[in-house]
Amino acid sequence: MAVVAVQADLIDKLGRERVRVGESARLRCGRDVLALVLPQSSLDVEYAVQVARRRHVALEVRHRLPQPLDEDLTDAIVLDVSALQRPLEIDIGRRLATVGAGMEVQALDRAARQARLCVRGLPLWPDETLGQMLAVGDCGEIGLGEATLLQDIIGARVVTGAGRTLQLGATELFGLTASAARGLPSPLSLLDGHEGRGLVVCELTVRLHRAPWSAWAQGTFPATRPAVLAVLSAARALLATRQIDTLRLQESGGEATLAVRVSSLRDEGDLALLTRETTARLAACGVDLTAFAQEERRVRLGQQAPGWPEPRLDGAVLELQLAWPDIPALLDVADALAARTDVPVQRAWAVGADAVRLRLQAAGPGPHPFQADAGHLLDAGALPIAGGSRWRQAVRERMSPAAKVVLTSLYRAFDPDSLVSPKSGLP
Repeated sequence: MAVVAVQADLIDKLGRERVRVGESARLRCGRDVLALVLPQSSLDVEYAVQVARRRHVALEVRHRLPQPLDEDLTDAIVLDVSALQRPLEIDIGRRLATVGAGMEVQALDRAARQARLCVRGLPLWPDETLGQMLAVGDCGEIGLGEATLLQDIIGARVVTGAGRTLQLGATELFGLTASAARGLPSPLSLLDGHEGRGLVVCELTVRLHRAPWSAWAQGTFPATRPAVLAVLSAARALLATRQIDTLRLQESGGEATLAVRVSSLRDEGDLALLTRETTARLAACGVDLTAFAQEERRVRLGQQAPGWPEPRLDGAVLELQLAWPDIPALLDVADALAARTDVPVQRAWAVGADAVRLRLQAAGPGPHPFQADAGHLLDAGALPIAGGSRWRQAVRERMSPAAKVVLTSLYRAFDPDSLVSPKSGLP
């Protein structure tokens, strides 16, 4: 009877088109769930939370479906926040965009480019949403040399586990960066990598930037450790002088391939100088680049999706963020772990001015061969992206007692009954 009551409460208020039960929910989620809710606004989310509280059932937040659901969710309401598609609102004067958490990042970028603006720190994957990037702490791969998208999120509308709608962030201070709130308390930074725990993100306010003139080139070189480190060092020098904003490097089968993008906010003619200097710098490392091809005018105006390199992933993946000084130590650990397994592990780099993103991809299905030894990667300076249960125990063991108390207290302030995503647990 409790199951029928929960489903009836949701359907009566939200309608059958936004609430899936039975076989329809199972097909979308890949397993049996109590109910699947496709909210359209923060009011829908708030009502779903209130039903879960009143009926004493859990609420699991998912940013993309179908996706693997390892937990037993037969007694949980699954909330698909990719359905939160608030109409895009762009303030050209303040260079701000307010969107739903379910909007794809590349779609936002294309819309902003029609106003000669753009988003920094874009993901390669065209279907990745703003809410998903924020939830897993994804720093993006395109434009990472300028800054990450997460640094440009200055406001968020959220629904807490207590069923309250809150506006986080000092969005009225439009002239300031997200971290410079002049003493105004805001837990906005807690959303970075929160993985849907404690609260549900419904809307986001993102800072936009002028769209640059850009050009791409590609190259290959032997994937030896000295060569890779030399290219990464050259990339850091190019980033420091703002000659490039993107460099992606992938090691596979003893060969490394890279894609590099130069960009300029001055004028189109400035690209010729930047491409010559970038080509010379990488040639000194043994990389023979192809001729730079400028991004089409239609791309710059947001009339079509950019043709960025877009490799698809097959197999288990661990994604890390690390500081530049930690690269040698992390490579030592990764090489040692790879020597203990027969599964080939490929590495893919995306470099930024302040941090580096590293993807470790193992061939074949099943868990990643480094998963059991994730703590060694953390000790080498890695910060997990999309960590989830694979990393949580290792992270918890390395947290100080004071950090555990503070973080647990903050989450309990948002979600006193551990209602939202309780399967993931507190830090």
